[in-house]
Amino acid sequence: MTPTESKLMDCMKTVFPTVSEGQLPDASMENLAQWDSLSTVTIAALIEENFEIEIEPEDLAKLTSVKSIASFLQEREEKKEANGN
Repeated sequence: MTPTESKLMDCMKTVFPTVSEGQLPDASMENLAQWDSLSTVTIAALIEENFEIEIEPEDLAKLTSVKSIASFLQEREEKKEANGN
């Protein structure tokens, strides 16, 4: 697991403490009953804090699964590296 994935899993465990670690990598709004819009906003806030990034409101719609969040974070890292930051 990469450092990014590890930090993401920590964020997800904070929001969904009752979900087993085995279920988290495949968790999504579709298969996790407790994942609602408030959970998405909470996840976004934790990501902003832990990854020191800003998530635009239009990007919230992309944060619908652990996999989509991981992809979003990877894209942000690649952009950051490409810009030399």
